[in-house]
Amino acid sequence: ENITIYHALCVLHAAQCLFLTRKMVYARLSHRCFSAKAKARKNAVVLDVRRPEEYAAGHLQGARNLDWLNPAAFEKGLQGLDKSRTYFVYCRSGKRSNAAAKRMKREGFKVYDLSGGYLKWTEQALPITK
Repeated sequence: ENITIYHALCVLHAAQCLFLTRKMVYARLSHRCFSAKAKARKNAVVLDVRRPEEYAAGHLQGARNLDWLNPAAFEKGLQGLDKSRTYFVYCRSGKRSNAAAKRMKREGFKVYDLSGGYLKWTEQALPITK
C-alpha cells in the first residue's frame, strides 16, 4: 500500500513538473522533475558540463560531456548542438550548469538545469554510470 501511494505521488509530482515548466525555455529543476522531464521528452539530451575527469568518475546515464570550464571546447560543442532538441544540463553542484544553461538560453536553446547538480543526484541514490 505504501509503495502504491509513493508511486502515485511520484506520477503526480512528475505531471506537476511537466505542467509548470512546459512553456519555459529555461528552468532549474529538482532531481525528480529533471528526471521526469528528461524521460518524457523524446528529443532530450542530457549534458554534463563538468571536467572530463569528473565525467569519467561517474555521470548520469546517457549524458554527453561538454566542459564549461574549457571555453573553446564548450563553444565548439555548442555549435554542434541541434536547437530543436531539449537539453538537460548538470554539473557537480549547480553553479557551472546554471551559467551554461543561461548561456544556452541566450543562444536560443530549450534548456533545463539540475538544481543541486550531481551531488544532489547522488545524495538521493539515483542511478549513475561510469
